[in-house]
Amino acid sequence: MDMLSSMDNMVQEVVAPVIHKMQPASMAPLSCQQEVASLCPKARSQVHCLGQNSGAISDNCRRDVGKSVPFLCSGAIDKYCDILKAGILDCLHQHMGDVAGDCKDAILATSKAITALNTVNAATPVPQALLARPVVASGGGASADRERTLDSKLAGLTTKAPSVVSMIKEAEKQAEDQLAKDADKIESLLSQMSEKMVPKPSAASHLVGHSSHSWILSSANLL
Repeated sequence: MDMLSSMDNMVQEVVAPVIHKMQPASMAPLSCQQEVASLCPKARSQVHCLGQNSGAISDNCRRDVGKSVPFLCSGAIDKYCDILKAGILDCLHQHMGDVAGDCKDAILATSKAITALNTVNAATPVPQALLARPVVASGGGASADRERTLDSKLAGLTTKAPSVVSMIKEAEKQAEDQLAKDADKIESLLSQMSEKMVPKPSAASHLVGHSSHSWILSSANLL
């Protein structure tokens, strides 16, 4: 439970801003669509392009993408990476000694979040509601497939569906409620059985009592 809680906190603080309000057909959140239209209309990686133009984006857009790897590491990506040959994270990991500051922190945090998610997925089946829809990027080939896979994993971290922790708590509550109902039923059945087991005065016993009373009265009259 502690691991799940820590992962949820990390996701909310680090990864959520990356894909907040993400729409399936775009790599950038809805809050950045105006900037995408004016600055990056044909960019293959819209968030990367926004990082290259970080001085010209709105506060709302910056709030949603400001902690993402493509945004913070746009300079390092341009300098060290060929995204047609390798994925962004794979490339940046090979140059961790050459990057620093916010870019390095974002790489480490995103990698840890993905590792934590994969660990939880291996131990607990993820409901269909938690599966992220694939992000369709322009272009094609193996590199595009890698980017879609990464975007799908990141999107899955911040889905608005109930978390695994919430689902477990709800299941425990339902189990407790069911046990309470079963206990009430058992108690009622035992009470009914107990009432049936207590013997009721029979007609013969009543007649014997009545005869004894009559005999006593007759004897008294004779005396």
